Amino acid sequence: MKKIKILHILEATIGGTRTHLNQLISHLDQNKFEIQVIVSTRRTPGFRRDIDMMKKIGVKVHVVDMVRKIKPLKDLLDLIKIYRIIKAEQFDIVHAHSSKAGVLGRLAAYLAGIKIIFYTPHAFAFMGYSNRISHFFCRSIEKMLARLTMRIICVSESEKKIAIRNVCEKNKIIVIGNGVEPAFFSPQEKQIDVLKHQLGIKNKKIIGTVGDFRPQKNYDLFLKIAFEVTQVCQDITFLIIGDGERRLQIEKKITEYALGKNIILLGRIDQVHQYYSIMDIFLLTSLWEGMPYSVLEAMAMGIPVVATNVPGLRDVVVDNITGYLVPPDKPGEIVLKVIHLLHDTQKRQKFGLNGKEHIFKFFQIEAQVVKLEELYEHVYFVNN
Repeated sequence: MKKIKILHILEATIGGTRTHLNQLISHLDQNKFEIQVIVSTRRTPGFRRDIDMMKKIGVKVHVVDMVRKIKPLKDLLDLIKIYRIIKAEQFDIVHAHSSKAGVLGRLAAYLAGIKIIFYTPHAFAFMGYSNRISHFFCRSIEKMLARLTMRIICVSESEKKIAIRNVCEKNKIIVIGNGVEPAFFSPQEKQIDVLKHQLGIKNKKIIGTVGDFRPQKNYDLFLKIAFEVTQVCQDITFLIIGDGERRLQIEKKITEYALGKNIILLGRIDQVHQYYSIMDIFLLTSLWEGMPYSVLEAMAMGIPVVATNVPGLRDVVVDNITGYLVPPDKPGEIVLKVIHLLHDTQKRQKFGLNGKEHIFKFFQIEAQVVKLEELYEHVYFVNN
């Protein structure tokens, strides 16, 4: 039986979108699907190791170094390169991910005559603009490209609601959430002791977060909360895993708050799983999300979560069951929730166990990939 030939396209090869692509590549059934990818290597040098992994398992990789920002001439040249690859390979399905590849990939696929075009936004770009003109411009592009798209695959119900309100009719939209691999999430006591010793925080409570330094992650709020918590609780360390465009501003803010002794910036780490094991609380202060892997992973590791009550987070964290959800405009309430959890060991343990059970019940990667495979097969056979 002929394999279904699928192309995945991604420019944003960092963070959750990088994890998402790697999971799909390694879990999709290669007896049913022939998989190729078009990716950019500009975001992080570490992604070249991912490319080597893909090639080892038989995935053909095309490198087109797309850029995140809008650059008309560069974008046009990249569009032509993507179009030529699609035209030469004649894929059955083209699946674009995130905003830049979502634009270039879908346009190129349409121009190349591909019937089945899928798009996973991983949080729509227009959600990041408070400026009305920028918001309208990005939303208009999404609405236009939705006409070329057979299915928009949202990673959460919240994202689906946003898509229905702003992008297209609901019959084009399906929800297939992100997922985790349970095997990665079994903390080892010896490993915990070694990590704490290396970081010099053996006898301190640890509040951690994972996310690049972008406006979306709202680190100004995170640092405000860190300052307020340290005024009440002395033996606290805040562990930040990430890097990015706002690093200098964040370092300046840490100095202004005199938090140098309370915050450790670890930068980007490829194997982040081990660091969840030393956290007592996971704190995420995002303004919006699609469905963040960091929260899925923290909960899978049995860590209670305090998060802002925004799209993507409210789809994972169950308030007062696996952690706390608090509006982002109520920093004082977030501080109180964090302090309460720091002082209540039993509640931390209860939330942690509830969270682990919740993730393993509803957010395992194998189940999510099966849903995607069924979608691919259904749409392919209906249209061929």
